Formats: sequence, C-alpha cells, structure tokens
Amino acid sequence: LLSPMKVTLLLFALFFATVFCQLKLDRGNREAADAFDAALLELWQDGTYDDLYRSYYGRTPERFSDCVEDVASLNYPTTMTNKGLLDYMLDNAEIRMGYFEPLAILPGFDTDAYGNVVGGFYPDLAEEIVARIALNYGLPSINLEWIPITAVPDFYPDHVDGVYDVIFMSLFKTAMWSAPVAPRPDIWQFSCGLLTTEPLRYYVCPSAYTKGLNFESAETLDTPSTIVKFIGGGAQETAANANFPSSQRSAVADLATLFDECENGPADVIVELPDRITSAVDGFILDTQPIATYQNTGAAFRLDA
Repeated sequence: LLSPMKVTLLLFALFFATVFCQLKLDRGNREAADAFDAALLELWQDGTYDDLYRSYYGRTPERFSDCVEDVASLNYPTTMTNKGLLDYMLDNAEIRMGYFEPLAILPGFDTDAYGNVVGGFYPDLAEEIVARIALNYGLPSINLEWIPITAVPDFYPDHVDGVYDVIFMSLFKTAMWSAPVAPRPDIWQFSCGLLTTEPLRYYVCPSAYTKGLNFESAETLDTPSTIVKFIGGGAQETAANANFPSSQRSAVADLATLFDECENGPADVIVELPDRITSAVDGFILDTQPIATYQNTGAAFRLDA
C-alpha cells in the first residue's frame, strides 16, 4: 500500500500532467500546419484564392514557385499523433488567430472603431481556410476569433501563453521576427508562403544597356562588372545574393535612392517587391523578371516542446 505522502505526491503528479496536457492542446504542431497547407492548396487550385485576391487588389496574383504549388501539400492528416492545435480545433471547433494590429489596414485588414476585425483580404482568406478544414473533417464550422497583437515583444510570449493559437497575416516585417522573438525556425513552424502578394523581382536599369549586358535572365546579367542595388537587411538582399553572386552588390538606404541610382546610375539591376516599386520605375526600366518567392507567410504555428 502507498503511504499517505506517496498518494499525495501521485495525485499532485496526475494533476500536473493533466494541466500540462491541457496547455499542450493550445500548442501548434506539424499536423495543424499541414492542414492549413492542404486548405491553401485547395483554394489555390480551384480559383477561390484568385477570386478573393482580385476582389481586394484588383488583379490576379502572380504565381511563382512555392511549396503551395507542390501537390504533396494537399494532404489533410488522417491521425493526430500529438495533442496539439489540430486536435484542439477539431475537438472545440474554434481557433484563435493573432494579428499585428498596427498593420491591420485595408486591403489586408479592416477593423471597426473598437479594434474588431470586420473584413479584409487576410480575414476572408482565413475564414476560407478554416471552412475547408472543417469540411474535410466533417465539422459544420470552426469558429475563428481574432486576437490583436499590439507590440512586437508580445509575439512570442503571448503565443507560448496561449493567448492565440496561430499568428496570421502578412508577416513580412523583419522587426517582427528579430530579437527578442528570433530565431524563427527554432520557435515557429510556418505554412506555405501562399500569402505572398507577388514574388520578388529584379529590374534592369539603363546602365545595363550602356554596358551591353545580356538581359535574358539573372544568370546572363550576373557578371563581375554588374552593379546590383537593393534595400539591405531583408529578403531583397537575400535574393540579390543568391541570384547575382558574381556581381557587385550593395545596399542603399531607401527607395528614393534605389530609384535614383537605377535611373541615373550606377545601378545596372535593382531587386525589390512590385508592391513597393509600383509605377515609379515604369519610365526607365528595361526589363523585369521574378527571382524568388517573398516569404510573406500567412500562418505561424508555435513549436511543441
């Protein structure tokens, strides 16, 4: 027979394990991310994503290589090996989405005077995603609750504490994922980058013509005499380094400088996002091509311990 002290300790251990498992239900896992990817791919393949995007942005999204175009992504997990977020979603028919309130503006987000999410591209897309997940697992619906994130340092601790289950929106600001919430791969798992509005592109400047550079591709443009400019410290720099390894690469401070150095020299090539370029370079750009998927990831799931 167990002594009263051992019985007390056993009951305490059982209580602690029960509480711990309940906390684990709020944690993200690979299966939840897989379910999101499968739903994203369905929306991509049947045209729902394109229709939704056009309704807010007035154009069809440009397609570029990404994991969402991998047919293997269309795989809803049949079993849940972890007591994680997918279990929680299916057992409770609900999920809490965190979004960064300072960037919650149209067309991406629309909020009312009280900060409640009332529409926008990302909320509508999230509703479509969870509706597909519910349909696949035989649920009538999954309730989606939006939780505002007001400060960058709150991203990770609030995620760990279960304030929200998933961070969902255009997660492109480097500051959001730098210290104290970095490193990203050690803390979060991510869904496919389907929420990329457009791929990163390179733009050929007049100086490239003057030098007689070959515009056919990034590979033909990449020579020791080619000058490549970009805004430093982000995806643009990463793409420039990867696609123009032989070129003379350097960062500039802002878009105005980037445009000026492209139009008037010395830049032969600039690397940027179309949404940031807009029509500012239409009068002097000679060519442009996509070179990388901009990882504007839509869903971040915190890793299980």
